Amino acid sequence: MTPQATLSHLPNNTYALKIQGRFTHPHWMAFLFSGLSAAKVSVMSGHAAQDEAGWNAQWILDFSRSDAAPESLDYVALALQRSTPTGTMAPTLTEYKIARRSDQSLEVHLQGPDQIGFLGRVLSRLSLIMLFPVSIDISTTGGLLRDTIVFRGIGGMAPNDDAQKSLDILLKSYVSV
Repeated sequence: MTPQATLSHLPNNTYALKIQGRFTHPHWMAFLFSGLSAAKVSVMSGHAAQDEAGWNAQWILDFSRSDAAPESLDYVALALQRSTPTGTMAPTLTEYKIARRSDQSLEVHLQGPDQIGFLGRVLSRLSLIMLFPVSIDISTTGGLLRDTIVFRGIGGMAPNDDAQKSLDILLKSYVSV
């Protein structure tokens, strides 16, 4: 199914963005989040999961710091773009946890201060070590983000031990002390 996006207005300058479909590029979520951060749109919460039919995602977006009209953004085009993430600053974490699941995927729990562009920067950097999300749950409350991301490797393969070590080193570098 070709990716489709629908947008619904919610209270307090927030919107629900629903995206469904099959993306041929594994970086689509990093591209989407980077494009949103360039427009100063915060992703406050949401869930996305991949299944046989493609992706089902729903995000709550905060436009309070953005000059962009929510209806004017082409969300599918943002997800399909081939660009580098906005912002060169490394993401900041207060803590993280990595666990190997029974299906051998890697489940990562991230916690830190709310940052525009956080998800785009994290996902882009993790794709460099060939880790790609297959599900993601995010929540931002009171200026604190709590995200859980499940990663697989290229072609949906289980990440090897070297990828897990690289992930640990990378995330450790984001922890502020």
